[in-house]
Amino acid sequence: MRTACSGRSISCGRLMLARPNAGAVRPSASATEPLFSFGVIADVQYADIPDGRSFLGVPRYYRHSIAVLRRAVRSWNAHGGVRFCVNFGDIVDGFCPRDRSLAAVRAVVREFDGFRGGPAYHMLGNHCLYNLPRSELVSELRMPSPAGRAYYDFSPWPGYRFVVLDAYDFSAVGRARGDPVAAAARRFLEARNPNRDKNSPSGLEGAARRFVMFNGGVGGAQLRWLDGVLRGAAGEGRGVQPPAGAPGRGVAHGAHVELRGGGSRGAAARGVRRGVPRRARPQGRVRRGRPRRAPPHAGGRARVPAGHRRLRPRRGLPRPSPARRRRQNGQHGDAAQLIIQ
Repeated sequence: MRTACSGRSISCGRLMLARPNAGAVRPSASATEPLFSFGVIADVQYADIPDGRSFLGVPRYYRHSIAVLRRAVRSWNAHGGVRFCVNFGDIVDGFCPRDRSLAAVRAVVREFDGFRGGPAYHMLGNHCLYNLPRSELVSELRMPSPAGRAYYDFSPWPGYRFVVLDAYDFSAVGRARGDPVAAAARRFLEARNPNRDKNSPSGLEGAARRFVMFNGGVGGAQLRWLDGVLRGAAGEGRGVQPPAGAPGRGVAHGAHVELRGGGSRGAAARGVRRGVPRRARPQGRVRRGRPRRAPPHAGGRARVPAGHRRLRPRRGLPRPSPARRRRQNGQHGDAAQLIIQ
């Protein structure tokens, strides 16, 4: 996989691409001609609240983020060949007031409805789950999954299958305190995070810093479902190449991904399946920095560690104007152009 960008990968959800071997799909006339393209965007984090700043002083333009999404959709439409788009989660910001969260989600979905190329596929992020119940989000985001699940698969092209995983399937986020999954997740954290505030990684080292409440994992039922999808891919001679997208940071316009014929074979599905853990494990961000307060409805006085670095201008250079900072702000509308061969 080649990417035309650099930056951190997102972790609100997981997207896998089941790809056939070279003979399973007839390649295009030219190996450089894409079979199909799709758009990706992450962290819209819209909220109808005044502009603010993070604890590091980074500007946050909550209302402006929907304009960034609008530009992304226009970019995909202008491209002309984008068949679908994928939103990697955090559709609303955690500081959006609860009584306005549903309206905020619907406002963002209306912007995605302006995409003319095809369907929009969504994932859940922790900010989404701070604001609305999981079942309501699955319905509002029109996830093509049965029984209210937030994980699913789809095939936009013969021989290609995308698998969307729910990275908050096993988590205390977005579930009532009495929910058995939430209770199990809290016990899991109690055994691995000694802090009173389970959103804090203080004292944890290395990979153990992921054992915080704002992260999550994949549950057993979802793993069994994924195993069936991968077995089916293996039986059809397909390979699996995760992930299919790694959006960069600080790009305020739409992006698209091009899948090209004639590429090399991906890792065997059964090889990937051997690497799938047999028990739920929290995955996602290992963040550093001082903690900031979580939204009040995210759990009382819980604090969430920093998610963004402050980008300081070089000495001697003028600070960008507010209008330019709006265009370049990296919180809203993370996107990148990717090429997969």
